[in-house]
Amino acid sequence: MAGVVEELVKKAGGCAVIDGGFATQLEALGADINDPLWSAACLITKPHLIKEVTPATRPIHSTGRRACLHNASS
Repeated sequence: MAGVVEELVKKAGGCAVIDGGFATQLEALGADINDPLWSAACLITKPHLIKEVTPATRPIHSTGRRACLHNASS
């Protein structure tokens, strides 16, 4: 899979924006995303899920990969 991402970034000129599926991870942990304001609702009703999903994205910085992960809804 890493080869596919590297090829995508190369074709994109060295930088690519990739959707990481934050909502998918939250839904898998029990968050209800059937609301236009699902991210706000999750922050209010189940903030522990945001904390549970977010740390899983952080170790990539220590692997030497050139990636920056950002989630505008958290």
